[in-house]
Amino acid sequence: MSRRPCGKHIILSDNDGARVSQCPCGAVHVLVKASGVTMQMDEERFHKLGLAVMGAVSAIGGSRSMQPTTPTRTIN
Repeated sequence: MSRRPCGKHIILSDNDGARVSQCPCGAVHVLVKASGVTMQMDEERFHKLGLAVMGAVSAIGGSRSMQPTTPTRTIN
């Protein structure tokens, strides 16, 4: 992860279950809304997490439509 100064996060996706944002330093932040836990990781690890979650959704019968929002707003 390249280090750039931290600042406002760009929200990549946000729904009732989670919010994913990225800091200018390159870190991806995943907030699990039910527990309030935030995980911070580099883009490669986030990609692997996303693949694991998509696989689990498929395994438990993820037939519900998946419609994350992709706002263009920023947060501190």
